[in-house]
Amino acid sequence: MYFPRKVKWTFFVVTTLFSLVQPLSANHTSINDTAIEMIHVGLILDAQSWVGKIVDSCISMAISDFYSRNHHYQTKLVVHTRDSGGDPLLLLSQALVFLENFKSDAIIVAENSAGVKILVELGSRVKIPIISLFATGQSLSSFEYPHLIQIGEDESSRAKAIAAIVEAFSWRSAILIYEDNDSARPILSNVTGFHLDQHVALLTSSTDEEIVQQLVKLMSLQMTVYVVHMSPILASRLFLNAKQLGMMTQGGW
Repeated sequence: MYFPRKVKWTFFVVTTLFSLVQPLSANHTSINDTAIEMIHVGLILDAQSWVGKIVDSCISMAISDFYSRNHHYQTKLVVHTRDSGGDPLLLLSQALVFLENFKSDAIIVAENSAGVKILVELGSRVKIPIISLFATGQSLSSFEYPHLIQIGEDESSRAKAIAAIVEAFSWRSAILIYEDNDSARPILSNVTGFHLDQHVALLTSSTDEEIVQQLVKLMSLQMTVYVVHMSPILASRLFLNAKQLGMMTQGGW
């Protein structure tokens, strides 16, 4: 995920939030027209992750920039940030805190864990918008979940992009190395247009020794095209070990 893309997503999120709360501010009246209506929004992320830190920073900057250019607004977004630590159960626990303590008008989720699906169910029941920055890894229709706003691309979109790259270079086959989680796993069924000779799944918790073992097995296949689909943290470890084995100069990644 690139920083510029995350910035675009963040501004889209802020714009979406204002579109949701504008009807409330339009009906808000006061005697002196100076009262400010607070709109409480929950933000759940993994505060220790690279993506979580970027999302938190970008949303803060986007809101600050918006109000510096729009002093006339009678609404004020108040973002309450909670750390899930990447734990699906803690994610749901933090969401309940937002609903009970802050009476949140919307919840932003900057994760793609298994807990997001349950959170979407919860949002539909209490009729609160759930804004997901990433694809959930599962097919969730807007008809079934009208309160879900999903910004991230689904796996079929990513698979089409990968297939287009393979076709552009006239590669007939490749090896897929992916992160074994609910978000990345569906890419196996969505990749079309070329043959996958083999696919290797790595866990986020995989040790360097386990990564090296998988890479050594791939070296024996003498393949030259590798498609990598995983989080930046795991990918950086994969590429570092591949470089140490001399694989980065022996094919296309």
